[in-house]
Amino acid sequence: MHRAPTKNGFLTRRVKCAIIINMDTEEVEGSPSISIPKILNTLMYLFSVVASLSFAIYGLQLLLTDFSFTISFKASSIFDFSFGGDALSGFFILLISILSIPVSLYSIGYTKHINNKLLMAFLFNLFILSMYAVILSQNIITFLVFWETMSILSYFLVIFERDEKSVKAGLVYAVMTHIGTAFIIMLFLLLYYYSGSMVFSDIKASSLNIPIEIKNIVFIFALIGFGTKAGIIPLHTWLPRAHPTAPSNISSLMSGVMIKTGGLWLYKGMHGYARWWSRMVGHNGANSGSRIRCVGCDIRSYGK
Repeated sequence: MHRAPTKNGFLTRRVKCAIIINMDTEEVEGSPSISIPKILNTLMYLFSVVASLSFAIYGLQLLLTDFSFTISFKASSIFDFSFGGDALSGFFILLISILSIPVSLYSIGYTKHINNKLLMAFLFNLFILSMYAVILSQNIITFLVFWETMSILSYFLVIFERDEKSVKAGLVYAVMTHIGTAFIIMLFLLLYYYSGSMVFSDIKASSLNIPIEIKNIVFIFALIGFGTKAGIIPLHTWLPRAHPTAPSNISSLMSGVMIKTGGLWLYKGMHGYARWWSRMVGHNGANSGSRIRCVGCDIRSYGK
């Protein structure tokens, strides 16, 4: 004979279903829960640690030996993605790795109670990878793709908590960083027009043929474009807004290494304009002029 379910039996089944549904975020009384998202979250940050260690070893090899490489991936009949490294890029790879390893370990505990923790871990890994790619870029297209990727990822990480303060800070950051990107695109268009190539090594080879007036314009564009990301005054307005509102692990990467990528490419832009820069600063004696001129004499640093 069929028996209708009792009220107590119905409630018991509801409680059991609720326990099963919430096992990924809560603990059942008397026994710890097995949380697959928490395990995946930990594994993703441990993956970041292992990857950063690998890049650190590679950076040391570039920095301390004569080892160098270039790898290209054909994206279309028009351009390809090209990556390469030298001693200078090795130093910055090592710098990124030194900070990424402890931040990744810290993030395991820090993100434990954050909503959408797996999304943050995913964006976190992509963000670090994009910084490595920016450092190792060997042509204009590769650089712009990963520079923009780095900017977009950092924007979404800044506004990750989606409160009013972080959204406003993210808007300022997005506007400033894309103003900088616009100037970077213009300087690369000038370099492509006068060199006929998007490859930095080819730009290096043809740099002596670029008129001095164009070099001065490229310098100004580089100062604005890369200086915005580096946070130099007066292009730093986004920095005191975005860094405090971003999650702590993201803020440490942005202030610790992301702005250094802007500094690296700003150095490469300024590297070719020592005499122009010395005139702008003023003639303060032979010693200061020598110190300024020691950074280089032409735009060929873009090929390094």
